[in-house]
Amino acid sequence: MATIDKTENGRWRVQIRRRGLSKSRTFARKGDASAWAREVERNIDLGQTVSRHGPKHLRTIGDLIDAHIADIREVGKPLRRSKAYSPDLLKRRLGRLPYHDVNRQSLIDFGRKRRKEGAGPVTVGTDISYLRTILIHAAAVRPMNPGASL
Repeated sequence: MATIDKTENGRWRVQIRRRGLSKSRTFARKGDASAWAREVERNIDLGQTVSRHGPKHLRTIGDLIDAHIADIREVGKPLRRSKAYSPDLLKRRLGRLPYHDVNRQSLIDFGRKRRKEGAGPVTVGTDISYLRTILIHAAAVRPMNPGASL
């Protein structure tokens, strides 16, 4: 059984000792810690390789946006109207894109489409800046594939 403890800096540390294997990891959210612990314990029980990666539900830009908004709400900072528009737009336009497929060309294509719709340079810059914030936040507090380039 996994042990999940809150550390002094407010993060959650998971320790798993099972069948001679010992694994540990820290997370920003207790839910992510619990999900990782369940996955690792299940893999150990099934005799499968134990992954250091977190929950597998964070695969697309839309998943990262949802996780970002959930984290913001968890700390008691609801999104205001203008700040809520950017993630909604990004989710509609880029939500199905796997986060590891975000590259220079995909951002250029996104900016060109927004420009054709009438968005000005500042608006496009704001959208891309918000996407950057979401990706940086995800890399900092969420378990992601280390091979992915942000």
